[in-house]
Order: sequence, then C-alpha cells, then structure tokens
Amino acid sequence: MLRRTRKVIQLLIAMGAIAAVNAAGPLAAAAPASPATDDAVYLHPARQVVVEPGRRLNLYCIGSGSPTVLLEAGHGDGLTTWARVQPAIARLTRVCSYDRAGFGFSDPPRKPGTIQQAADDLRALLARASIRPPLVLVGHSMGGMVVRLYAAEHPDDVAGMVLVDATNEGQAEGYNRVDGRSHADWDRANQRDFREAEQCVVAAAAGKLVADTPIYASCVAEYDPNFGPRLNAQLIRQSQSYGAQRAMVWEQESTFYASTAQLAAKPGAYGAMPLLVLYRGSDSRRRGQSQAQADAEYHMLVGLHDSVAARSTQGVAQVVPDTGHYIQMDAPDVVIDGITHVLSQVQKPSVAVPSTHP
Repeated sequence: MLRRTRKVIQLLIAMGAIAAVNAAGPLAAAAPASPATDDAVYLHPARQVVVEPGRRLNLYCIGSGSPTVLLEAGHGDGLTTWARVQPAIARLTRVCSYDRAGFGFSDPPRKPGTIQQAADDLRALLARASIRPPLVLVGHSMGGMVVRLYAAEHPDDVAGMVLVDATNEGQAEGYNRVDGRSHADWDRANQRDFREAEQCVVAAAAGKLVADTPIYASCVAEYDPNFGPRLNAQLIRQSQSYGAQRAMVWEQESTFYASTAQLAAKPGAYGAMPLLVLYRGSDSRRRGQSQAQADAEYHMLVGLHDSVAARSTQGVAQVVPDTGHYIQMDAPDVVIDGITHVLSQVQKPSVAVPSTHP
C-alpha cells in the first residue's frame, strides 16, 4: 500500500472509511496483527497478463477450486494489501489478486483511473488469463466501488461479494451536507489539492522524486510497519515511478467525480447474492468538528453502507471494532472469516426438485 503524507490522500482514505456500529451486532476484531509481511513472492512479478497491445497487468493466483475469489485493492494500493488474507483463502479455493495499472509490477495507465476503466481492465484481465465465472469479488476502499460496478455490469459472473471499508458514491455529498459546506467550496479545495498532486507526477516523469527533497516527502510512500524491510524498500522505490504517481493522482482526481457518477448510474441490484459489507469502528472527532457533526456523519455513513447491503436479500452490514481503514491488515481473520462465509453460501448444494413421476 502506498501511504503518503499528502493531506489529500489522507482525506480520501478517511472518506473511504466507515465509523459505525450496525444494529445486527459487531464482528470481533482479531487479536494483535501478525508480524510484518516480507514474503519473497511479492518481490517480483507473478504473471504478466497482456490486457491490450503493449500493456500488462500483474496477476497473482494461488489455490484451486471454484468459485474464484478476486481481491481488488483500494486507492493507490497494489496486491500486497491482501498479503495477510490471500494465503488463507487459497486453502479453500482459487484466489487471485492483481496490481491495477501503474501499481506494483503492472504497466502505467494510458487513461484516467476511473472505476469504469478499472472494471474494464479487470474484465480484460480475467478473459486473457482464462479465469471464468463464477466469481466472488472482494473490494477494499475504492476497490469496493470497482467490484460493485463490475457486478452491476456482469451480474451473471458474480456469485458473491465482500466489501471491506468500501468507498460509497454518496459520501462526498454526505460529508458536505453534514459539514454545511457548499459544493463550490468543496470543489475549489479539491482542485487546489489536485494541482499540488500533479506536481508529483511532473517530478516523477523528470526523475526528480529523490530522497531528501521537499517534494519527495510529500509524494513518496512512507515506511509501512505492516511490511518488512525488503518489501518496504520495493514499495517505496515503485512509488517513485511515473506510472505509480500518474495512476495515484488519476484515481484521486476521479474518485468523487467521474467514478462516483459512474457508480451512481449503475448502483447494482443483487437479488439474493451473498453480500457482506465490513466497515471499521467509529473514529474520534476530526479537528474543528463538533460532536453534533460527528454524530451526523456517523449516521450518514451507517445509512450509506446499510443501503448497499440492502441491495441483496442476503446482504449483511457489520462493523469491525478496533480497526483502522485497512481492516485486512488490522484484523485479517475477520476478513478471512467473512470471505469464507460468503463462499459457504455460494457453494451450498442446490436442493433437488422432487420428481412428479412415479
């Protein structure tokens, strides 16, 4: 995961997170997080799949069986974000993660990083890698928007879904309403931050994202305690590249504009599809925020995620207390159990219809 110090990145992460306790009752967070991951498998490309002439995505699949579980990372993240989840799911069925364009070992993007572009890339990746349905889609943060759009466009391919602290198309409007902020003021602040972020792309293209410079500190990934030193060194090095910076900023610029509009146009109705919506526990008040605003924000976010769960007759929304935005790192056992539960629902044997003949 590419954790930067830039304030706009932190804002996007915060807006992708949920602060709520669902009436259905909380899932317990796992015991203290596992030791730092430094698995050598993440230090080199897995399978480079050509999704269009001259452009490849890095795909990592392990395990065997059906349905295939597909793990979609959040904004600015690669497949390493699933390092504490994927090996456990591989004991149950085939499970795949991948680097979106520009991240990890995938080639740079050629188009702005909207969720439609990501869903189209995912469709091409699955086809070229001969990964056939049924699929169980798992999406974290912005990746939750990607898998929801994919499920809306290809409902026959998707047998189940797990959303992990997922971003919602109604969040920006909800935050503005809670904070009493006009859309124009919100947009002006965003555009200012986007102009600053574009300087990271310019510097990366010129090879100027080097240590001990002011722009390096504001653009490049920080050391992540979830990972060991070798993997951290690689992630930091990769985040200095033009491809990573271009992808990061394009996704950032699209999330609450083009991507939100794309999902709002195709929100999806999931019938009786098994669906689990996991979200983190409540946060403390932000600086300058009143308790009334924090409470209103809490209820707004609960409503958004309940509304997604309600799109399936088997949809369930559950809080995971004592975790941050990266539930898959803070409480991997909860995410593993959630995926396992959805798999068990998908894999239930069908009930035979009694014959009417003697």
